[in-house]
Amino acid sequence: MKIGITMGDPKGVGPEIIAKAWKELDAEKRQQLCIYGDRATLEAAAEMAGVQLDHRQMIITSSITPPVGNISDPEAARVTAAALGAAFEDVKAGNLDGLVTAPVNKFRLQSEQPKFMGHTEYFANGTDTKDVTMMFASDAPCIAGFSCPLQPMRVALVTTHLPIKEVSKTLSIERVKTTIKHLHCALSHLFGLEVPRIGVLALNPHAGEEGALGSEEQTIIAPAIEEMRKEGCTALGPLVPDRVFSKINQLDFDGIVAMYHDQGLIPMKLFYGMNTVNITLGLPFVRTSPAHGTGEDIAWRDMASPESMLAAIEMAEKMANTTKCLKKDWD
Repeated sequence: MKIGITMGDPKGVGPEIIAKAWKELDAEKRQQLCIYGDRATLEAAAEMAGVQLDHRQMIITSSITPPVGNISDPEAARVTAAALGAAFEDVKAGNLDGLVTAPVNKFRLQSEQPKFMGHTEYFANGTDTKDVTMMFASDAPCIAGFSCPLQPMRVALVTTHLPIKEVSKTLSIERVKTTIKHLHCALSHLFGLEVPRIGVLALNPHAGEEGALGSEEQTIIAPAIEEMRKEGCTALGPLVPDRVFSKINQLDFDGIVAMYHDQGLIPMKLFYGMNTVNITLGLPFVRTSPAHGTGEDIAWRDMASPESMLAAIEMAEKMANTTKCLKKDWD
């Protein structure tokens, strides 16, 4: 097995969390990985972490001149794009069994790739994949202030990187159905649940109050749930989000479908913290990532935690061994 890791933005925490994760992995795990990125940046991160990277497992895609912390925005975008592009070509060529992506700065990267909206969309467009789903998963760590252990959680998003004003216009019965289907398949094949129970969240406050606060529940979400139930999915909703997440340790569901980005991400990060992993469902290859951004306010200050990166690597390995998670098995 070979899992690729992209460096991410050199002005962010990506290089640091990769080096720190490498430090915590044993020799056998390291042999399954290869890192794509800029030589000077990765070496500087390794020095900070107090670890020696194996150059035989590094795919050097650029080499900027130190000091890394003073790299310009255009140069940062260039080296980010170079690492991402090289890894993507290798995974499409079948040289990798999966890909873990460190965080990028979307605005900065758009100077190199103007249409870049995020990894999820980038990989979908690059493989001509019509339908992909962003899912966040955690294996239930013990978080301070909550009863332990929390139950495992998987949250799939119907819409991803959209302005909030575009969410309602983008929702459709088919998009909700696709998200339910992808989540159902992931819960069944990846997490081994024979009859996964899926809760589908409402879009509007109080689930629209029978149309008084919005009609999407009646015209889009409820019909989608009904159609998926006829296809054998155990799905329930539309559910009031604040009621669902107020009982986080007593959920009746194995997975949740959220209508938009922050509806799903805020409770995931609140309850499950750095143990959360971002997974792209529906692609013809395995892709995971840490569930956080570039963290440029703490980058290169030896403050970033590798916890989410380690979880993303572990999840990618698990998925790569579970071929039914791939798009070809879902069609």
